[in-house]
Amino acid sequence: MQAGHIRAGFLLCGAGLAVGIALYSNVRWVQSDRGPLLEPVFGYIDKTGEFVIPPQFDFAGDFSEGLAAVKMDGKTGFVDSAGRIIIPLRFEDAGPFSEKLAAVSLDGKIGYIDPAGILAIPPRFNYGGVFSEGLAPVGIDARLRLGPRDDERGGTGGFRFVRRYGYINRDGEMAIQPQFRNARSFTEGLARVTAQDNLTGYIDREGDPVIPCEFEQAGPFCGGVARVYSDGRWRLIDREGEFVDDPQSAVAGDLSGMLLPVSASPTDPPATLSAYLTPRRWGFQDLAGKVVIRPRFEKVRNFTEGLAAVRFDGRFGYIDKTGEFVIPAHFDSAFPFREGLARVLIRRPMD
Repeated sequence: MQAGHIRAGFLLCGAGLAVGIALYSNVRWVQSDRGPLLEPVFGYIDKTGEFVIPPQFDFAGDFSEGLAAVKMDGKTGFVDSAGRIIIPLRFEDAGPFSEKLAAVSLDGKIGYIDPAGILAIPPRFNYGGVFSEGLAPVGIDARLRLGPRDDERGGTGGFRFVRRYGYINRDGEMAIQPQFRNARSFTEGLARVTAQDNLTGYIDREGDPVIPCEFEQAGPFCGGVARVYSDGRWRLIDREGEFVDDPQSAVAGDLSGMLLPVSASPTDPPATLSAYLTPRRWGFQDLAGKVVIRPRFEKVRNFTEGLAAVRFDGRFGYIDKTGEFVIPAHFDSAFPFREGLARVLIRRPMD
């Protein structure tokens, strides 16, 4: 690449381990040019690009453990890979199943259900993440009393709500007390947590710090390494928090062929107004930083199951690891393949 600004995404391992209960996507009703009002609907395609489950949902989540969360008429439930409703649509929202538990929202609180749709952990949290390695991050809003203060009316004191994150076990018991500004699911025995100064590090399953909170951004561990943002650039660290200077020698096995999103702008910094207005383009690089698919897409998602969703000329399709389209770009939005199926969004005229 020449004189371009390179910005890479996270090293991702597994499926949806950082997904919380906030399921609903930012989809909108839109007016086509001098045409009818268009309704956004989700369905599922296979790797040939054919619909396996027709577009019909207000929102749809990724498949995990054979089920996917779907929303219709304001209620969420779960379907199987044939599109059959397995868990009735009765929740406000829902996350993916992991370790046979899924976060669901009822009456504004988060709990967890089993694959039969039965509540295994009663709703009492303000945030619920995905179970991994026996633990799930949860958030609890605490009311804190402010110190004495004077206002125009001579009043003193007051309250504010502050969310703190900790971890529960499969019985719903607090295994790591709420104390973090943010928390993510465990991978390879370590979890990302964000301290009150908004810097991120890693803890073990006992809640003890392993890598100090000193990074502006950080990704999950995968294959013994994680991507972190330090000193103005992305780097790899090992499980001791040491920087990995030679990614190719440190990463092997399944990670050797991993591709990461990378973006490039024409100049860095932009030298002209036209350069500022030029849209950023995305491609993919390997772990050594070599660009293998040149940045030419408007948006990209991570590779899963050998394919990546990309946006080209305003539409989404899927490319393989050579950068060639295998599913044409004709969707309004598209998401990674999970368990052989991918959720896609189309907009169709209202009935």
